[in-house]
Amino acid sequence: MAPATTDPATMDPTAGLSDEDLVSADDEDLMDLGEVGQPVVERVLGGTVIWREDESS
Repeated sequence: MAPATTDPATMDPTAGLSDEDLVSADDEDLMDLGEVGQPVVERVLGGTVIWREDESS
């Protein structure tokens, strides 16, 4: 028997996601923030950067 294949064109990209994971009207527009990188991780995602590559390398 041939293995089952899944055609990405027919898959639902939101399958397995909760409503909280989807885009909604109250989400911040990251383009309007003017921030990228570490400030976004810390403020928007609530994360802490524990390691960062040296920018000179």
